[in-house]
Amino acid sequence: FEMVLEMYENPRKMVQDITSVGLLHVGMNIPREFFKPFTVAAVQTFQDVIKEDVARLGYSWSISLIARVMERVIAEGSTVVMKAICLNKETQLLQAIAVAPRAERAQQLLVVSAGEMSTSPLYWSIDSGHLGCAR
Repeated sequence: FEMVLEMYENPRKMVQDITSVGLLHVGMNIPREFFKPFTVAAVQTFQDVIKEDVARLGYSWSISLIARVMERVIAEGSTVVMKAICLNKETQLLQAIAVAPRAERAQQLLVVSAGEMSTSPLYWSIDSGHLGCAR
């Protein structure tokens, strides 16, 4: 609920925060398809609590925007490298890197970007215990 209010007060910071959370969702292999039902459930839950129509529309718009940003981040950040790391499959990681041009291989292992935010697939694999891919 706080994110919805802050979306109006400081939208640029909120988009950065949501992008960071979205990149974590990429690392945890959360499907984008979960956000639509979550949005519908969140709006329906607060439908009875929020009495004013304008406030209801504002809440609905904000929560929908948050979901769209998360979906975009997951779409941009779900590279073949990240997918292989999420599965902790060393062979799939090697196959994913083999497809990339040689000049870009290191970059794909070290940086995944979405919007203005980025994360390191290598760091994420070490941090999450997927050490087979980190080798």
